[in-house]
Amino acid sequence: LVALIGGDKAFASRLDEFFAGGHYTSDNQPDFHVPYLYNYVGKAWRTQELVTGYVRSEFGAGPKGLPGNDDAGSTSAWYLFGAMGFYPVAPASGRYQLTSPIFDRVALRLDELHHGGEAFIIEAIDRSEENIYIQSAALNGEPHNRTWLAHEEMVRGGTLTLQMGPEPGGWPSL
Repeated sequence: LVALIGGDKAFASRLDEFFAGGHYTSDNQPDFHVPYLYNYVGKAWRTQELVTGYVRSEFGAGPKGLPGNDDAGSTSAWYLFGAMGFYPVAPASGRYQLTSPIFDRVALRLDELHHGGEAFIIEAIDRSEENIYIQSAALNGEPHNRTWLAHEEMVRGGTLTLQMGPEPGGWPSL
């Protein structure tokens, strides 16, 4: 799709127009993946900015804390993925696109029967209301310079450590 649109720059420009035009709605299932598309064209910081913004502004604990119709939990699932810092844009690909979590630490206890009960931990170091941008990432202590995480990496258990900061950083450094 990126190639059909004319490459990374043209695709990012079309995404910018989409968001600037008010066409994105956080409760519309066909839109769920769109903020994560910036990861594919070298603008991961924009994914982080948008997802964090929508998670904070569109969801809450009150009576209107869930936008629109949850449709069997799809909107709630979008929120949970965004809050934890990853999303399966194309689930059959076996990849999760990364973004900024809203928590300092998330622990996913994996199914014991299929994955030995290992935990996958996501740590966001120096995360705050202002520090929403990933500066660097490490998976099990090794630099992680991809905007995505493979399903196999997650189910092996381990720790994804994200260093957070107030401005878009050099992550990923390719």
